[in-house]
Amino acid sequence: MKHLIVFTGTKCKSCHAFIAKLQKHNIPFKEVSVDTPDGAMMASKYHVRSLPTTIINGTSYIGDMSINKIQEKLK
Repeated sequence: MKHLIVFTGTKCKSCHAFIAKLQKHNIPFKEVSVDTPDGAMMASKYHVRSLPTTIINGTSYIGDMSINKIQEKLK
């Protein structure tokens, strides 16, 4: 199974909207807040420079993604 990680920030409105969309469509994900020390370290590992950033099986996608694209990448 492929893994979906979403990097977010507490003040990132588009992050909150993206997370809500994933939840609405019952797409499992791990949320990582860059506002925590562990989250910041993990974001550095993945070279996150913009939020939201989604990692699907090691590949980065910046910004909002369509549900269809996410489902396609998770296959």
